[in-house]
Amino acid sequence: AVRAGDEREGLLDVGHQLLRVAGAAGVVAGGLDAAGERAVVVEADDVVALPAVHGEVELLERLERGLDVDAEVLVEGFDRYSTFEEQYNYDYYEKLIENCGYKTEAEWNESMISKPDHVDERLKTLIPRIMQRNRLHFGKAKNVNDFIALYADKIFDLIDRSYNDIYGTVPLTDGMKKMLIQNFRLLIDLDHVGVILDENDELRAFGLCFPSIAEAVRKSKGRFTPAAILRILKAKRRPEVIDFALVGVDPDYANRGLGAIVTMWITDILSDGTVKYAETNLNLVDNSEIQNLWGRFNRVIHKKRRAYVKDLEV
Repeated sequence: AVRAGDEREGLLDVGHQLLRVAGAAGVVAGGLDAAGERAVVVEADDVVALPAVHGEVELLERLERGLDVDAEVLVEGFDRYSTFEEQYNYDYYEKLIENCGYKTEAEWNESMISKPDHVDERLKTLIPRIMQRNRLHFGKAKNVNDFIALYADKIFDLIDRSYNDIYGTVPLTDGMKKMLIQNFRLLIDLDHVGVILDENDELRAFGLCFPSIAEAVRKSKGRFTPAAILRILKAKRRPEVIDFALVGVDPDYANRGLGAIVTMWITDILSDGTVKYAETNLNLVDNSEIQNLWGRFNRVIHKKRRAYVKDLEV
């Protein structure tokens, strides 16, 4: 009885962590809206209700608390499941928004990628030379807690620097950093994260991937039941689908061959016997670096999203 009680408490603890993730990421599995402060659609009246933001101060407070203000509207790929990190919307959003006078501000695509048919064997000999020439090495960690303690702050700092010129990005606040660590700690697997350090153990590149739990959540219709939690834990141990979260390279090392290292790291993940393919999540269409990176793999672009803007006369 004691053991059964311990297991039940463990499942409840996991469930609470997953619910925090769901609320922060706006989980939508197979078209089921599951977020609290996200857009709610009342189809009968054709009304879109959005959380009101009254002025710059409230917006900054929302960002500080880690509340999302996603603006990407799904315009293609409605027959595909949304990843855990992204949201779903109905197909009439595009026409409704454009009929209100909004114009396209930015566009993203999402892809399924699998390992390339042929791996350039020269990479295997080139990568050690790149590492040696730049005095780089892969960072290690004993476990997830150790990984977070050693590298979380460095990763956040590098995100701010490497994504500084990317559309729609803002510096991470302390509140956002804390929220991200709390919410995604459970999904981190050391086999699917990587950090590259210099001779002084300063972070120069990183890659973060999470096991996809979209299917596990979909089977329970978005509810975190004990069975769903068990499916999520199984997906983490032996994932068939991987969700790419972030890849970052120090701008000072952009032309030193680290792209080849990242390519080989991703190839190794996709060559795992259990992983069938990976989801890239959102990538800006005009971000040539990331688009070129995915072009080195077998790639199918299956979803597109768009941000809209409208100039208001005051």
